[in-house]
Amino acid sequence: MLALLLLHAGRPVLRETILRRVWPDEVPTPNSISGYVTDLRAIVTGACGGAARMPRRVGAWLLQIDEQVEFDLREFTEGLHAAQTAARDRLHDQVISETHRALGQWSGIPLDGLTGGWVSGEREVLEEKHHAVWRLLLEAELALGRNLEVLDKIGKPLSTWPADQTLIHHHLLALYRAGRRSEALAEYQVIHRRLDEIDGIGPGRMLQELHAAILREDTALKTPAGTAVVNGEHQLVPPSALDGLPLRSVFVGRDSELAQLADALQPGHEQSLVVVSAVAGQGGIGKTALAIQAAHDARDAGWFPGGVLFADLRGYDPDHHPVPPTEILGSWLRDLGIADEHIPADLPGRETLFRTELASRAREGQRLLVVADNAADSAQVRSLQPGGGVHRMLVTSRNTLADLDARLIDLAVLTPDEALALLEEMLRVAHPDDDRVARDADQASQLVKLCGYLPLALRITAARLAADPKQPLAEEVGLLADETTRLETLDYVGSLDIRVSFSLSYRTLTSAQARLYRLLSINPGQQISVDAAAALADLPVRQTRRVLNDLQRAHLIDFGQPRGWWRLHDLMRLFAHEHFQQTDPDADRDEAIERLLNYYLTVTADAGQHLNARIALQNRSNRFSTRQSALRWLDIERPTLIATVRFAAETGHQTHARDLSFRLTDYFYLKKHLDDWVGTHLLALDAARQLNDRNGEGKSLNNLGVAYWELRRFDDAITCYKKALDIRRKVNDRHGEGQILNNLGIVYKELRQFDDAITCYEQDIEISREADDRFGEGQTLGNLGNVYRQLRRFDDAVTCYEQALDARREINDRHGEGAMLDNLGIIYNELQRFDDAITCHKQALDIRREIDDRHGEGRTLNNLGGVYRELQQFDDAVTFYEQALDIRREINDRHGESQTLNNLGKIHRELGQFDDAIIHHKQALDIRREVNDPHAEGATLGDMGRAYRSLDRIDDARRSWVQALELLAVFSDPSAQRTAANIRSWLSDVDENS
Repeated sequence: MLALLLLHAGRPVLRETILRRVWPDEVPTPNSISGYVTDLRAIVTGACGGAARMPRRVGAWLLQIDEQVEFDLREFTEGLHAAQTAARDRLHDQVISETHRALGQWSGIPLDGLTGGWVSGEREVLEEKHHAVWRLLLEAELALGRNLEVLDKIGKPLSTWPADQTLIHHHLLALYRAGRRSEALAEYQVIHRRLDEIDGIGPGRMLQELHAAILREDTALKTPAGTAVVNGEHQLVPPSALDGLPLRSVFVGRDSELAQLADALQPGHEQSLVVVSAVAGQGGIGKTALAIQAAHDARDAGWFPGGVLFADLRGYDPDHHPVPPTEILGSWLRDLGIADEHIPADLPGRETLFRTELASRAREGQRLLVVADNAADSAQVRSLQPGGGVHRMLVTSRNTLADLDARLIDLAVLTPDEALALLEEMLRVAHPDDDRVARDADQASQLVKLCGYLPLALRITAARLAADPKQPLAEEVGLLADETTRLETLDYVGSLDIRVSFSLSYRTLTSAQARLYRLLSINPGQQISVDAAAALADLPVRQTRRVLNDLQRAHLIDFGQPRGWWRLHDLMRLFAHEHFQQTDPDADRDEAIERLLNYYLTVTADAGQHLNARIALQNRSNRFSTRQSALRWLDIERPTLIATVRFAAETGHQTHARDLSFRLTDYFYLKKHLDDWVGTHLLALDAARQLNDRNGEGKSLNNLGVAYWELRRFDDAITCYKKALDIRRKVNDRHGEGQILNNLGIVYKELRQFDDAITCYEQDIEISREADDRFGEGQTLGNLGNVYRQLRRFDDAVTCYEQALDARREINDRHGEGAMLDNLGIIYNELQRFDDAITCHKQALDIRREIDDRHGEGRTLNNLGGVYRELQQFDDAVTFYEQALDIRREINDRHGESQTLNNLGKIHRELGQFDDAIIHHKQALDIRREVNDPHAEGATLGDMGRAYRSLDRIDDARRSWVQALELLAVFSDPSAQRTAANIRSWLSDVDENS
């Protein structure tokens, strides 16, 4: 108990913690514990007098020890922490002093003589700190060139941690620097064998690279800058000014960018200039942090023995003008040791002297790194380049400095995992025990998302949380969730402010650039095309493109996907919108919204014409040259168009919300974006009702019914259709009435209510012929053929399909033509006309692919698999089924996926692969239950029972068949009756042979 309190001296230890650790098996009585505490107080007071106390605490115990008391753990810990701080500041003498102070407190085995699980854990922690002290000491000695001291001291830690490859590295390097190269090489071989024996792996990359460098006598291994050799020994000389790098900050991720920088900075690379610029160029993206991290890594690797020159060019400093190159070169020349009287006053003279001095150092092997942070433009950088040869330059800028002869590395925001890691690391730096990120992972994920994964926003949030260690993450999430105050929240007492960082870029814009930047915040989607931006700003497309490129080079916007689209980071959008509300009149805002909505409405209509078979080719908009180009535009803009419908409804533009939803219907149907379909049409329905538009209300209900049917929400579909049908009849819309009757028939077919379906279809065909509507007639004839096929009236089905195919071809409806060919193929397969079936399906497949109908392509591939299965050509069948399955999963066609999985199960059973058959049937069964298709569920249970029967798992087979019969009993259609009859026959056969 005393040991535990000493380990936590100055901090209260909860009663529960002490009981769990000291008495893990049996807790003593309260009186016994009180006795222990009384005895401990007496011991502490006797040993230290009044300088140590155990004051009473509710639910905890506390041991307080005054500073004047010699306490080895405190002295050791303070020495370690002071050494770590000095190491970060590269104060090597102080590191050595503090590590000696810490090591002076170490004696023997910590907590010697004590046992228990918690003791082992604490002992390991202390040993690791002991290990860290030795590493700090030896690294500082090496940094000062005190190689003999390293060789004198390193034996003890190496004997304690013989497999520590960092210590081994220091040993070999010190040997080499002390002129004992052959000894270092021999020692490497000994170590190689020893490491093989210890872990079977051998030396790691760090040791292997050091060994190779020693073999080639790499100059980068020699005594670091800042030391000199005197009488054969390395001694410290006065410090050089060539080490001006700022301290590292907490840094996480960016592995790819660090690797690119390392590749560019390491010796042997020809390119001498590296520019780090930021994708989406927000201030706060982490350009400077990355550059400093890479520079530290390069210096620590020994790549720049001549040192580092650093300057903040203040290209975006609101309180100062950018630093002129003349001033920076003057400072750097002084750092290089040039006296003021020898430094020219003019820029050309300073450039010449700077490069001359660097060339001289290059000949002496003194390779330098030049870091120019926060450059305004390329002109500010050119005079600072170190010239060709071995030196390197690293530049950061908010602008893409593409006109420099340099490697360009753009930065995006952090990944979600990197953002979480950065937030957690910053909190733990402030409070090592802060486990809020790990403890509340969901809220932490939401928090970094609201920060836009932007490093500066994460640092501000971490500072706010660190200032209040008890603040729940959910509370900060709640503050950031409010878009109207998010930028205000991202401010930490003025020292870190997201608005200030963004303003540094915004203030450099021209009025035209600033106006477009503000207007872009209106766009409801995540990205915007050049054409949409031109409509928004009421500018010519060519001028708009030029301004957008200017904004991207300033990194206020980013490239979207694909080329020609642009996006704003979420926080940058909020910043732009704030300025828009402060700067631009309401009338300008209303006009801009109207222009943008009209643009999306018009272009969506133009694209939709290419998906509508009722519109002749010559009458379709020439905005899109082909159906494929129209579909491509819709695919790209889909998220924005959906957001635009919502935006139009929220801003009172109900006509736009209604009409844009309607104009997306053909696209949603083709691509099966069913959730988007329902969401937009619920808004359209509300808009039509607000506008008192009965036709629009009926159309919305009909379209919703189709979406619900596709989602297999049949009751919802029927409800919508019946309401729509009532409206159509009241407004005497015969064409609309026919459409809804056709759709009702489809639902009744799915519900196996075939008589009702036939009645609806026949009424619709009559209406279509009355109006000479060949499209509607062909559509409904095809659906009627589907009912006849289900009823096994194959001749009637073929007649309907052939008539429908003629109608589809007559109006050049390629989508409908493909569907009818597919249906004919299914019928021919049922009639065992396999060659005709394959011909129809392959023609259908060509059409499906031509028009990019992925849903139809999956269906046709599945049907082709069925034909080849009937032909017993199982390899071909499996190939088609697997292609169909890939597509159906890709487009999230759950109903189709279950169909193909069940077909694969049948194939495996027929091949004698019964276990695989059961796996596929079970997967199909899960989906059929998910989509509420009891008819198909019964068929799958029947097929699965056959696979169980083949494995002689009779009970499982019987259970599957009984469940199947229960499901199929409610259906009276021929397909269900035939399946049920087969199952009863299989059950009877099992019973007879049991």
